[in-house]
Amino acid sequence: MICWQLPQVSLEINTFKMLFNRIIIFALLSVLPGLNFGQSLVINEVMFTNKTVLEDADGDTPDWIELYNAGNEIINMANYSITDDRDKEDLWYFPTYELQPGDFFVIFASAKNKIYENEFHTDFKLRTLEESVFLLNPNREVIDFTVAQCVPPNKSLACTSDGNFNHRKILSPTPGYSNNEAQIFEINYQRDTLMASLSGGFYTQNVQVDLSNTVAQNQIYYALNADNPDADEIIYEE
Repeated sequence: MICWQLPQVSLEINTFKMLFNRIIIFALLSVLPGLNFGQSLVINEVMFTNKTVLEDADGDTPDWIELYNAGNEIINMANYSITDDRDKEDLWYFPTYELQPGDFFVIFASAKNKIYENEFHTDFKLRTLEESVFLLNPNREVIDFTVAQCVPPNKSLACTSDGNFNHRKILSPTPGYSNNEAQIFEINYQRDTLMASLSGGFYTQNVQVDLSNTVAQNQIYYALNADNPDADEIIYEE
């Protein structure tokens, strides 16, 4: 599955994307109990693949989520929770933290599950195309969520204007700052199928593995260290 940026996207792709997103959102609204959007705490920005944008205190670059207080009152984050799995019983809860009106709050989705001074780390990581993000109030009601979709490395899925959860796009990231002037990127996503000439497994002798895919213009990346490959890895050439 490959994501890449294009300066323009055809009308047919945009129309399909809009329809596809509406179907996903409708499905989520149908299955999520206790949805409550009459509040001011919003998932303002999410980065699913943080390569170089933001480091934590350990010098790592985990994925991150930015919340925004769009209201006029202080929000005490105690007993709010956030998760990538709505069916999970043991959610990650915020400690006592006062989010001022108009302020941004960045948390790392690092799976480190710790707090270092004012740096917060959840007990889960994010994966693009595979996971949504759900924000829940102290009553465990979903008050905001993002839809899983294709987001390139070092780009974020974000509200195009701060707090506007009805209008999210792929943006140049602005962790801890306003999205209002951030550059918008249009993504031409085409689901692909990767095929290998050998089945996965262990081999005692040297073997040659040939790769191919169904969408010819897509590039195949591979890694030799057992990591999941991304656009920073080696490009496969026949």
